[in-house]
Amino acid sequence: MDAKDRVREQFGRAAAAYATSDVHARGDSLTMLVDLIQPAADWQALDVATGAGHTALAMAGRVAHVVATDLTSEMLAETAKLARERGLANVETRTADAEALPFPDASFQLVTCRLAFHHFTRPDVAVREFARVLASGGVLGFADNIAVEDAQGAAAYNA
Repeated sequence: MDAKDRVREQFGRAAAAYATSDVHARGDSLTMLVDLIQPAADWQALDVATGAGHTALAMAGRVAHVVATDLTSEMLAETAKLARERGLANVETRTADAEALPFPDASFQLVTCRLAFHHFTRPDVAVREFARVLASGGVLGFADNIAVEDAQGAAAYNA
């Protein structure tokens, strides 16, 4: 089993928990991203490694269309469910690897990635993919965790 299969297995089991997680659904970084980005109503948006889709859903009310991608089909099912429950018809879910995005160059005015980057096996490749699919003058909205240097604190955080 390779690293991406392990990600699919681990996060597939946790998908329902991510849908209701306060940190993911309502965390400060979500509000900050929306406020800082100030998305435009005509933008095409991409949310990479969407998890249960909270960032994609927050942007959906402000942009023309958002594609929520993830490696894990169970996460995308949660995203689609939440979009339906909220009446958001402009959300599309699509299985995709952050390190090999299946979109043409310059496809999106907004690319977001929130609370997921630390899981990527090749973050440098993912960043190049974000830049590739982002239109000239587009916005990259990015938020993630920082490492905890204290071993005991890191163990508690990762648990």
